Amino acid sequence: MKVTITALLLLPLVLALLLGLRGDVLFAGATTRIALTAGNYSLEPMALPDLLKQKGMRYFARNLQRTHALTAVSAGFCGGDGERHLAEGTRQTPLAQTPDDGWRHLFDGHTLTGWRNYGRGANDIRKWTVQDGTLALVQEGPFPMWDLLKSVIFGGPSGDLIYYRETFRDFELSLQWKISPGGNSGIFYLVADEKENAVWGTGIEMQVLDNEGHADGQIANHRAGDLYDLIAAKPETVRPPGEWNDVLLRIKENHIEHWLNGVKVLSVERGSSEWDTLVGASKFAQMPRFGKSAVGYIALQDHGDPVWYRNIRVRDL
Repeated sequence: MKVTITALLLLPLVLALLLGLRGDVLFAGATTRIALTAGNYSLEPMALPDLLKQKGMRYFARNLQRTHALTAVSAGFCGGDGERHLAEGTRQTPLAQTPDDGWRHLFDGHTLTGWRNYGRGANDIRKWTVQDGTLALVQEGPFPMWDLLKSVIFGGPSGDLIYYRETFRDFELSLQWKISPGGNSGIFYLVADEKENAVWGTGIEMQVLDNEGHADGQIANHRAGDLYDLIAAKPETVRPPGEWNDVLLRIKENHIEHWLNGVKVLSVERGSSEWDTLVGASKFAQMPRFGKSAVGYIALQDHGDPVWYRNIRVRDL
């Protein structure tokens, strides 16, 4: 009986999942190296880094252990803000508050109109739902990371959510997010199209993370508010899991700004020598289309962990 090379390469991964990932397992293939440990997954780009992205991933057993707790806690996550005052003298996010200042909503709080999974047809949505006025990613199945792994390795649709109705050039994006304990997600912008296996093949990411509870929090430019794998947010203004965080992304020509909870935490000029140096030293170095588009879609990442978004608005600059 003939067995494909892909099946042989994936066999250790399948066995690891079936056995609950006891001990350490290493899967090495022609396109990727997947290290599965007792605490985390990691995808390490190798021969074809444009197909893959290393992110911290806890194995499914830990997710299963948290399922009931997350179900009980999710209602609390969808209500009740834990507001904090910013330190005196910090610059406030220039968010407009009135309805006639050019802001338009991308999420109406009631339906998923305008959204679908990356690579799928219109209104074809898995895992994402409307929950108490929020756009929520819920856990699905015993291995929540399957959609990510499948799309990265084999291609096809992913669990990421893309606003497909329009692309954006020179704009501000305003939203709020709330992450589950140990959770990971991301806000992508300037996603050129859906030709790549993964949204990060072209799009730029603002990291959404529980800094203290996820393995990526140990990496300097993988923490909440960071321009993922390129620039660390300074200062760090993220709030704990279960509390709402306020985001403003400003993209004007090649200028990029990340604002988190009322503070500008980073800025950079896309295409500058600084940018090229940062990209060259990152995991995106061999992804020729990364960060190259001046116009693109907005997307939210499915990293397998529950996350909530609300008040998603955009306005042209």
